[in-house]
Amino acid sequence: MTHYYAKPLPGEEGSYEYHIRSCLEIANSFFELNAGAIKSFCVDNDVPYDAMRRICFVALFLHDVGKLGAFFQNRMEHLVSKVNGRELVYFRHELISALILWGCRECAGCRCFDDVFPYEVFAVLGHHKGLDKSWKNFARETRKKQADKISREALYFALAVESPYKDAIKRCLDKVHFDESLFAYREDTNENWVEYFFRRLDKHFKRTSLDRLKDKDRLTRVCTFVRGVLCYCDWQASSSGSERLSFSHGYDSEIMESKINAAMFAENGKPFIKRNFQCRCGRQKGNVLAIAPTGSGKTEAALLWATCVASNKIILLMPTKVTSNSLYERMIKYFAEADCGITHSGAAMYLSMSKDDSYGASDEEHGDVFKLLNKYRTFMAPVTVATVDQLLSANFRVGHWYLKEIATLGASVIFDEIHSYDPYMLGLITKSIERIMRMQGRVMVMSATMPRALREHFQGLLGVDEPITADELMGRSNCTWEYTDNSIEWYMDEIKEALAAGRKVAVVVNSIGRAQELYRMWEKELADTEFADKIMCYHSAFIMRDRIAKEEKLIGTGKRDEYGRPKEISLIIATQMIEVSLDISFDYMYSELAPLDSLIQRAGRCNRKGNIEGARFIVFPISDVAQKYVYKDAAAIIGKTDEILRKRQGKLSENEIGAMLEEAYQDYRFIDHKDYKTASDNIGVIWDERAPIFDTVDYNEECVTRLISYVKVPIIPQKFYGEVTELCRSGEKKDKLKVALYEVPVGMKTLKLFNNKKCVMSPDLAYLDIYEIPYDDKIGVPSNNDDPLLC
Repeated sequence: MTHYYAKPLPGEEGSYEYHIRSCLEIANSFFELNAGAIKSFCVDNDVPYDAMRRICFVALFLHDVGKLGAFFQNRMEHLVSKVNGRELVYFRHELISALILWGCRECAGCRCFDDVFPYEVFAVLGHHKGLDKSWKNFARETRKKQADKISREALYFALAVESPYKDAIKRCLDKVHFDESLFAYREDTNENWVEYFFRRLDKHFKRTSLDRLKDKDRLTRVCTFVRGVLCYCDWQASSSGSERLSFSHGYDSEIMESKINAAMFAENGKPFIKRNFQCRCGRQKGNVLAIAPTGSGKTEAALLWATCVASNKIILLMPTKVTSNSLYERMIKYFAEADCGITHSGAAMYLSMSKDDSYGASDEEHGDVFKLLNKYRTFMAPVTVATVDQLLSANFRVGHWYLKEIATLGASVIFDEIHSYDPYMLGLITKSIERIMRMQGRVMVMSATMPRALREHFQGLLGVDEPITADELMGRSNCTWEYTDNSIEWYMDEIKEALAAGRKVAVVVNSIGRAQELYRMWEKELADTEFADKIMCYHSAFIMRDRIAKEEKLIGTGKRDEYGRPKEISLIIATQMIEVSLDISFDYMYSELAPLDSLIQRAGRCNRKGNIEGARFIVFPISDVAQKYVYKDAAAIIGKTDEILRKRQGKLSENEIGAMLEEAYQDYRFIDHKDYKTASDNIGVIWDERAPIFDTVDYNEECVTRLISYVKVPIIPQKFYGEVTELCRSGEKKDKLKVALYEVPVGMKTLKLFNNKKCVMSPDLAYLDIYEIPYDDKIGVPSNNDDPLLC
């Protein structure tokens, strides 16, 4: 019997039949588990459920038929047998698959396709490579005079695989002329069959697009759905063992509550007692806007909400990598670790280091990290924790954006710390939420602080009458607010007295340069005291290795006392990075003036658990650098905050702080901000130009989610040249992962200043961005105060 390969694996697992059967089995499970969401999606998009199922199954049945061509089979035999000497020709197999599907469509009387738009053809064309209007990812194939082809015998071999629609497909393909003309080079037009095929596709696409512009949004959603389902099933079927992820976390709210209770009891010996706020969230079947102060159990409320309906997937979106890592560690206590995924720009390094013996783990284990990370990046895990930009990039149709879209089908999606995003990011989040809801996903937006303009925007977007608030906690007062005209230097003696009394103190400023300056001052001041090694500088301009070490010292397992305070650090000098990055508490916090919502977040790290007597939050004047660069677009809010704090001091309750926030932002409408409009306009242009089928193939996936002025780029200080080059030349995957430990993020303006300091590397290491810049493990990269990004 003829053996055809789909994968370079010996035996059945590598065979074409095995792969197609696996794809169809996974698709069947996918449609069964998501039947409710899919049927609602079909109703909204005017596509019969049976027709949608048929389109997807036909695409899956034939998506890899092009692999039966001679070029692909020769390559697989070479890889399996490991025998050199065979001439190998590379050819995109999906082109043949798409041509066969096109032949089915052109067959008169074919009943496989009810819609005139060839969703399945474009889905198959795009299941490996991005699609653009010039078909650039297939340029190599259009230039070949001898393009690959398959025989009718090979096609009938493919049709022998059991499929719900194979008889109808076979009847269509019986009418396709599999003679030399189908795959022939056309001398009259000087083009091979690939070029001729693309010309026909272009003509059909232009005709149907022009005829159905009013239907473009629907076409886009259905195209995205079919392509997403095809790729999800193909990726899952191509995995085996632990690489194949579960379809669902399998929890309902009762199981969820029991898991939370068990984890909390194991951690602190106390059972989980639901607050009224959490109960209300757990009863809400639709979208939710939740407002609750720090320490109110928002995460548990979100999980109870996520599991109160039959939702197979939970996606939790956070503003920073640190908060994402911390939340992921909580999720693996609540859910099976194999069902949890994490994705952000440093996830590969984080997952590698989180092994019991990260530096001694085998290269094979580190390879597994990469394999799983590809799935985590597309939110395929039943429970995924991510930085929000990982989802927002789908707005720009970059990378595997359609897999991210299909991941939100019927999912429960949680946006936390919504207050921390600027107008541009809020514009992107708004567009993402609109598409999540069109995919029948539920959305929960959470924050500890939310000005009226932001609250009313999300109430309208989510279709909720009012937010769910933690009313039972709004009367509490965790610390005394004070406002002063004195500089932070004026408080030096007071801080030293507090340290001597055993108090834990944080000083928070608005720029790295100021943090570094204050750290050096305090380093000298405490040099001959018991606190010499208990002072820390914390901001974003440290290499990852040093950031991880600092965060481990502050919030690592067993590193905090019963008040949530760091045991080993008495004084921390930090930037606004501390606002959302660290789950930590201090007795006293001295903060430079900032917008009131930022101050509220900082104050949330002062007596975080509410069990410290005499906690104080002292605000001192803003620096010229912070006014000029960091908050240059927030002068009115800064002025209003200054005015309010001069009137409102003392032991303020959450209700009083909320009233102050309303006053500060009463005239502010972020949707009128130019950056919010820029985000909306950028997305509109991209979707108008590329929808319904084309991708963005030339964009950097990180840059598109932020204004270019907000982008940070990782570079390596020359100090680590030796360590990094040694790791790169070791040949081990696990060592290449460690290179990220020596990277530090810098703003684009700073990078321009460093351009003439980039090290000249040998050709094998040309990809390394090593710069001749100073670095100190105590203060990081010395600040350039002309760069507003350094914070």
